[in-house]
Amino acid sequence: MRIMIRILHIVLRETVQSGNQQTVTTWRNGAVEELRLPGPTIEVLPGVSWGRFDDFFTPAFWKARLWIDGEDSPLMEYAIGRSLREEVAACLLGGFGMPAEDGLAAFERLRDRGLLNGTVPVSAIEDALREPLAVGGRHVKYRYPGVKSRFLSAAMERMNREPAPAHCPLALRGWLLTFPGIGPKTASWITRNFMHSDEVAILDVHVIRAGVLMGLFGEGTPDECGSLDVVTPLNSPNPAVFKNLKRGVVLTVAVQTSANNVKSLVAEVSGGGVAGSLTPPSLLTIIACIEKGHHYGATVLDDASGGIVRVRILPKA
Repeated sequence: MRIMIRILHIVLRETVQSGNQQTVTTWRNGAVEELRLPGPTIEVLPGVSWGRFDDFFTPAFWKARLWIDGEDSPLMEYAIGRSLREEVAACLLGGFGMPAEDGLAAFERLRDRGLLNGTVPVSAIEDALREPLAVGGRHVKYRYPGVKSRFLSAAMERMNREPAPAHCPLALRGWLLTFPGIGPKTASWITRNFMHSDEVAILDVHVIRAGVLMGLFGEGTPDECGSLDVVTPLNSPNPAVFKNLKRGVVLTVAVQTSANNVKSLVAEVSGGGVAGSLTPPSLLTIIACIEKGHHYGATVLDDASGGIVRVRILPKA
């Protein structure tokens, strides 16, 4: 809706010069501005064409949308917290299986009560998380208050005694990956939010779906389905299951559909307990293959005691 309303105030036209160029035109600050893009058939990456800017979800469409909104767009502000400490807390309290509103409400409660200074006992954080949260006019329970409070308490205490390498996005993400409870997706999420960096990527189902639409990722051809071999981190781990994972255990890769019909990929232990989510670049390919009847296992490559667990996804015999 926001895109469509904005387009009403924008004049868009395409100028083709020997098929090598297209031009986006907008009215901004009392003047006409132009953005020149490569022609629709020119490749932005091998095998991926720019496409037309007025066709939804092409690379040219996304480039034009970013330019039209401008650098002062509210969409360019990612941060949840007002400091790195708050950003770490907010992202740790969110994650897979946690509605965003619940995680945000939990973060605001702890912040407003002064429980993020790294000096309060873990029991105080846990008690606050166990209290029902007011979300959207109803009261909800926060998931995993015990484990999350321990992760959060350890992170806040460590940030009191150890300076963060906030000079470099990749160094910051690497440092965050050494924190219990923070995996690659959460570390990238914190880094992107705090540093506004393009050097890290948060690959969730929505980003990957956009990549499929523009041709970056496959959609599950028979050859792709039978030859998949992917190593990827186990994201947003379920603490109750994650703590018992051992190297060599084979998890079942399954598709999970949310109440609003969004599909995600998860790794399950025998009995159906979810160990965590999977967000490899081939996520939508794997989902498409599973829906076509293919079956996959995820072999655990690391012990959970290390804090980060990778799995190798392969077709089941």
